[in-house]
Amino acid sequence: MLQKPFIIAEIGVNHECQLDRAFKLIDQAVEGGADAAKFQTYKAIDLARTDSPSYWDLKKEKTKTQRELFKKFDCFNLEDYVEIKEYCSKKGIEFMSTPFSNEAFEWIDPLVSRHKLSSSDMTNVELIEKMINSNKPIIASTGAANIQEVDELVETFSKVEDFTLLHCMLSYPTKISDANLVNIRFFKERYPNIKIGYSDHLTSRYIHALFSSYVLGATVLETHFTDDKKALGNDHYHALDKNDLKVLVKWCSDFSNAYGAIRDSFFNCEKVSRVQARRSITSKVNIKAGDILSFDNLTLKRPGDGIHPNRLKDLCGKLAKSDLSEDSLIPDYWLD
Repeated sequence: MLQKPFIIAEIGVNHECQLDRAFKLIDQAVEGGADAAKFQTYKAIDLARTDSPSYWDLKKEKTKTQRELFKKFDCFNLEDYVEIKEYCSKKGIEFMSTPFSNEAFEWIDPLVSRHKLSSSDMTNVELIEKMINSNKPIIASTGAANIQEVDELVETFSKVEDFTLLHCMLSYPTKISDANLVNIRFFKERYPNIKIGYSDHLTSRYIHALFSSYVLGATVLETHFTDDKKALGNDHYHALDKNDLKVLVKWCSDFSNAYGAIRDSFFNCEKVSRVQARRSITSKVNIKAGDILSFDNLTLKRPGDGIHPNRLKDLCGKLAKSDLSEDSLIPDYWLD
């Protein structure tokens, strides 16, 4: 059986500064079958300059600067994340949070069992060093990177025992024609010694593409998660909800079970049909002892519980050793 993917429900800031809503989203992530509930930890002042422009679809999220948008959702403090972590533990789902500053890292490092590096921080050498020194598993996204930068990132994390590289498109939402899922195969071939995954920014109508990333070899699937896909702003419009997540988990489970093994013999489930659906050498007409066997009085019929069809030519020209009625199995001793 193929290992099932590790599925991260990226709640991010879809809690919209409401702790109760964060708990509700965790509940729904559990119900949907996610392995981890991930948040984002930052303070807007540490993340973007005042004049930092948007890079998202302004028809969906009308906030025009990064500082203004991020300021809306940097409301949780350390005590809040401790509560969220405890709630995740209570519900049996792993707590994760992407830190976007050194201070954010210090907050969440004691609370998480693995770290996630955002695509935007591929060049954040201080944060990367802190993650490496934590001696914890690391997952890193590669959105907006060229191959030289990805090579450098892989080399930087080469000493990390458990490292996963995620294909990612830093485009919100990603058009299906821009998904470039071929990079999953490419990364697996280029970096054979590390795990490869996929961080998804497609809308939920393309859940089949997210599933396809697993078929292509992604072992970690990260997808934005919401309790209301019609909610205005930020990450709701390109997120999955609990019902979408259930579909994804079911598809991945089915594929895991269906993957099976390479055919080097017939499988146990085919044992009966292997005999019943194949053919044996059978009498075409009534045969008398001493008749010359030929294509005129021999044929091939199911089941395959007698002489193998490839011995038909060996029988032709021999003499029948006993009487045999039409539509009967040719005895093995007639070959002698």
